[in-house]
Amino acid sequence: MSTTHNPLWELTEPLPAEIFTRKPACADETVDPELFFPVGIGFPGQISEARRVCGSCPVQNSCLSFALSTDVDGILGGTTRGERIAMRCDNRRNTDEVAA
Repeated sequence: MSTTHNPLWELTEPLPAEIFTRKPACADETVDPELFFPVGIGFPGQISEARRVCGSCPVQNSCLSFALSTDVDGILGGTTRGERIAMRCDNRRNTDEVAA
């Protein structure tokens, strides 16, 4: 029996319009969307594989921009949720330093 996977972009909140005009790498039907939501023992290898898929994606920058503006889980734009939180904190810290 064949199972159908929803592409990653259907499992998250609506992604930027560019996602729908250019096919993201995660929308390939050979890519299991669960790859982008790592849990369990295979965590490090799963993250590496998800990053590899993201690295070949024509909309990686838009996906990362979307992910940075939301609090969505998973690997998006080649980054983990924790990495995006750190990026936002660094950006706020840099903005505060410029304002001071």
